[in-house]
Formats: sequence, C-alpha cells, structure tokens
Amino acid sequence: MLVIIGPNRKTLVDASHGSGKFTLSESGESKSYTTKTIVNYNNKSQHLCINWEQTDPFTAGNYKIEIYGSGYLMGISTMRLK
Repeated sequence: MLVIIGPNRKTLVDASHGSGKFTLSESGESKSYTTKTIVNYNNKSQHLCINWEQTDPFTAGNYKIEIYGSGYLMGISTMRLK
C-alpha cells in the first residue's frame, strides 16, 4: 500500500481511484491508503512506479510517502512540492 500524506497531515484518498483501508499488523489499527499494487518481491532491490491520479490540484508543501506491505511499514520518504 502507498500512503501519501499531504501538508495538511491528511492522507490523500479517493475511493474511485483505488484508495481504501488496511489494518496495521503491529497495532491492529485501521489506516487509509492512497493506492495499492502487487509487488513480487524477490529479496532484491527493485525500482517501482505507482501512479496516482490526484483529482484536486496538489498544494505546495511537504508530502510524506509511506510504503506498507502485509500491514508493516516498509519504507518512508518525504518530498517538497513548490
């Protein structure tokens, strides 16, 4: 699952574009995701591209990107849009 959190600290979601909810494995909490895809992981580094069609314009600011697999946080990054 790909989670994109906007500058307003809210997850970007749009059910018509594949957003939904999943359960965090460690806490059992429900969390919204922006979009998801299936990745065949083979214990090697991979380059992936996941497209997200944002219906509203992106606002300037810092965005947090989280990647989850099987309910576990696998990676996190940030990016700034001007």
